[in-house]
Amino acid sequence: MRHLITQFAEQKNCLIGIADPNPIPGVRERLEQTETPFAPKPPMRKLSPADYLPDVKSVIVLGASYAPPCAEVSSIIARPGEPYTGLISSMALSPDYHRTVRALLIELAGLISAPHYKILVDSGGPVEREWAVKAGLGFWGKNCCVISPSNKGSFFNIGLLLTDLALPASQPGDMDGCGTCTRCLEACPGKALEPFRLNYKNCVSYITQKNGELSAEEQRIMGKQIYFCDICQRVCPYNEGVAPEQVKVSLTGLMNMTEDTFGQTCVYTAMNWKGFKILKRNAATVFNTIYKWG
Repeated sequence: MRHLITQFAEQKNCLIGIADPNPIPGVRERLEQTETPFAPKPPMRKLSPADYLPDVKSVIVLGASYAPPCAEVSSIIARPGEPYTGLISSMALSPDYHRTVRALLIELAGLISAPHYKILVDSGGPVEREWAVKAGLGFWGKNCCVISPSNKGSFFNIGLLLTDLALPASQPGDMDGCGTCTRCLEACPGKALEPFRLNYKNCVSYITQKNGELSAEEQRIMGKQIYFCDICQRVCPYNEGVAPEQVKVSLTGLMNMTEDTFGQTCVYTAMNWKGFKILKRNAATVFNTIYKWG
């Protein structure tokens, strides 16, 4: 069985590890330090795998590298020499990982003939990053990402396959992979990071997704980022040579986009979650702060 899982990981170019289903100590306390309004409050979250599959015996954790931008977004990617451009995270331009990671886990469940299983991808329950470390996919980075020290860096999405199959567990990740490095903390535009802690209110990724008007300080922190943010990952030494190419997008194209065009362009991406108005607001914000006023 373990051979099948390893072979699947190699064929799909994924990271895969296995953890026992025993609850991870201290998770709820750590959530209090990194929670965002986009997830249930820590006291309300069901964090144990047994809450989702009562007879669970193993937690298979999969890490899938960010996919290239999907074809539908080609119309908003900036052409060479375009004067007004912004940046969108590689993950936001890729096919929505909720679908792609789930599809991989469904395929894996069929491959191992799991009698009973449950798939969780950004479920608001068990914290995928915690289980990734327990299953040996990587270690906790000071930027609150899971970092693979082998050849994946941190540019991967995580999903869980809970199963009633009893499988041998992997060794957990090293807890001190960052050493004395502080590049991510220094590079964060909003200084939202302390070692292993995140102040979401100053995080570019959060600011680009929040509803309502943005303050002048939030607009400054955004810089050229229109959706999500890769900065704390791109400066990480473990991501040298594995970070996806930085993609520039057309501010003019985004600001002139109609709601119908948004549906055709972004429906298969993670940007579809927050919708048309947020993306247009962010494009106009970047244009006004970087080009019109800057």
